[in-house]
Amino acid sequence: MVSMKLSIPFYERGSNCGSNALRMVAAYFGKIVSENYIRNAGEMGPDELTNTIGLAIAAAEMGFTPRLLSKYSEFNRDDLDLEWYKELPPHDIQKFARLAKDRKIEIEKRIMSLDEVLSFANRDSVPIVAIDADMLSVLPRGTFVGHAVTVVGYDVENVFVHDGEPFEAICRGPFDKARRARGTEEDVLVVYRNKEARSNDNRLATRPPSGP
Repeated sequence: MVSMKLSIPFYERGSNCGSNALRMVAAYFGKIVSENYIRNAGEMGPDELTNTIGLAIAAAEMGFTPRLLSKYSEFNRDDLDLEWYKELPPHDIQKFARLAKDRKIEIEKRIMSLDEVLSFANRDSVPIVAIDADMLSVLPRGTFVGHAVTVVGYDVENVFVHDGEPFEAICRGPFDKARRARGTEEDVLVVYRNKEARSNDNRLATRPPSGP
């Protein structure tokens, strides 16, 4: 049976899921940092939404090599109609688009299968996946709740993530639906150990971009 778990350190979440997800990946690659360090490195102010571009910038600042894959080549403004986005402090979409360009962080427009996403969980890279947490709730409300989790392993039935607890098992089907939900943009931030690890990874290199 195919089964794999990475020995990624687990940290209880502080103020933000995305920053904590990257914090755990950084520790796996040997760098111990705080959530505040990550927010500052990613130029995400205290009143700004933590986003995958900011996390990618922070990963690069720490010496890792980020690869951001998404259904869209830029933020889908239609998602701002979702109540979750309306309730969050305003954030400057153009600011992060500019920062991504300045830091040469490319958003690769891809629609990936779950197996493709999971293939990035290995010795040299770890995927941080955007999901709709409401879809995985015991009592779902039917409204989008943005969340980010660190994928730390998988088997034939489950995806293992560090979230509220270490190595939480989520059935593949529900996890796949949660990551494809409207509002996630199907964002996957792959963090590589270094540039060499990224250059040696040819996954999705020849497949043309797909999706809207």
